[in-house]
Amino acid sequence: KEDGSICAEADVTWASVKEGKPSRIPQEFIVPGLKPESGSGR
Repeated sequence: KEDGSICAEADVTWASVKEGKPSRIPQEFIVPGLKPESGSGR
């Protein structure tokens, strides 16, 4: 589900922005298989 992935990623990004770290996403928020840094569609 690409839609779910995008939504989840956006939510995580927003959470990171609220924390004050828009460019850096805490590993705690990064979910296995949902790594924005990866960029791979696997």
